[in-house]
This record gives sequence, structure tokens and C-alpha cells, in this order.
Amino acid sequence: MEANTAPGRVFRVTVTGGVRSFVASNNYTFTVVNDFEAVVNSSYRVDALPSVFVIDKAGTIRYFNRGFEPTIRDVLTTQIESLSN
Repeated sequence: MEANTAPGRVFRVTVTGGVRSFVASNNYTFTVVNDFEAVVNSSYRVDALPSVFVIDKAGTIRYFNRGFEPTIRDVLTTQIESLSN
């Protein structure tokens, strides 16, 4: 499996099927990567869904958000903005 991981790019890895239509219907612009064999999940030791990693331009994981959080949009905004300072 390959994914475009260029700095500043956002992508989503999924192990389930219907995510592309969800992304399209919500006008999200990030790339969806299907991980049906759980290669990425295994590499990152994902044990909860959803799991969201915020990775800086150097490729270092700066934040890890595990499980559903009603305020995730605000949390991610703060985390991403902190990387641009």
C-alpha cells in the first residue's frame, strides 16, 4: 500500500469500505487510503477507532487522539495550528 505523505498533506487510513462516500458527502479534501490488511494499523499500533495522528512536516507524530471525542474538530484545529507556530 502506498500513500502520499508529503508534508502538509492530510490523509485518512481506513479498514472499512464506505468511507469514500462519507468523505465526499461532507466535502472533506483529505485522501482516503484503504488498509484492508491492517498494515498501517499494525505499524502504528492502532487499537481503537477512530484513531487520529497529527504528524509534523518532519514526519514526527506530534499528537495522537484515540477514540471518539465530540470536540475533535476543535482539538485537531488547536493541534494543527500549534505546528505552524
